[in-house]
Amino acid sequence: MTEKELQQLSYEVASILKMDKELLLLYGKMVVEARAFTREEILELSSGRNKNIIDEMLASGLVILARDKYQPVHPRLGFSNLYRLALQKDMAVKADRNRIDTIIAYFVKRWEEALG
Repeated sequence: MTEKELQQLSYEVASILKMDKELLLLYGKMVVEARAFTREEILELSSGRNKNIIDEMLASGLVILARDKYQPVHPRLGFSNLYRLALQKDMAVKADRNRIDTIIAYFVKRWEEALG
């Protein structure tokens, strides 16, 4: 997956779910690598944009903290968590569920490739 593809998919999901583009892009980057990250690595990946981004990711159910590292959750779970949060804010999101499922399948494939 190229950086441009990752950005396009992440921004598309952000647009559908009406969520922070940078948060989705960061989660996408973490999913593609499918490994645990230190706080410093996450801030570097996010270009230091928001020091609260890790707290946002934890609260949204995108990462878990284990042994002082942040592990992205499986993309099916992460995107499902985001979808539920979006539905709580705006029921119109429900109409785009099929597109979200297609994007999830793409990220799941990249996740599995990264794990080998």
